[in-house]
Amino acid sequence: TKLIGKQRSGFCFLGNFRHPPNLDSVRWLLSEIWPALRAQLPQAELHLYGAYPPAEISRHKGDQGVFAQGPVVDHRAALRSHRILLAPLRFGAGIKGKVLEAWGCGTPVIGSPLTFEGMGAQGGVARTCEEFVELAVKLHENENSWISEQERGLSCVKDQYARDPLARAFLHFVEERLPSIESRRSEDLIGRMLRHQQQNAMKYFSRWIEAKNELAHLPVEDERKR
Repeated sequence: TKLIGKQRSGFCFLGNFRHPPNLDSVRWLLSEIWPALRAQLPQAELHLYGAYPPAEISRHKGDQGVFAQGPVVDHRAALRSHRILLAPLRFGAGIKGKVLEAWGCGTPVIGSPLTFEGMGAQGGVARTCEEFVELAVKLHENENSWISEQERGLSCVKDQYARDPLARAFLHFVEERLPSIESRRSEDLIGRMLRHQQQNAMKYFSRWIEAKNELAHLPVEDERKR
């Protein structure tokens, strides 16, 4: 999984292109970040992995070192073959699967602050095109910096996203709240609203079934009433 940096090459991006944040991210990457980065690393390559790439993405077959690979069967093998995942996300939310997958494969990640939002940890943070280029060149060329960033990502996955620590945290959460669960439920306005709506949904669904069954038993001459 770890594979030393010398066994890897170039940069990559991973993501479904029907997801707007991914498409916007690659557009910024190709229009500004990559030209500036390749000016400093003329032999570097960028491999774009992901389903449903539009024509503007899929047309790249090696021009300026960019290769649109499209859907990939084994995305982890792809991630392990590259030195760095570039993820300059400018909008979106939630835990980023591409980041966790890269960290788990021992691939350092360079992203915007939003890329690591909600992750509980950060990789290489860059806010501007210039910062992306500076950090990318540093990690690509300096083996010690690359190894340090790799170790940080692997530690994050192990400490925060592995099954055992998550299971312990979840069980602690449940055990802590069980003794006062009734009072907590009464104070949980959002939860009460959701349960109310769920019950209403079931009520009207059952009425629909009753009406449907009644229509099914109408005599043939009354079929016009259906």
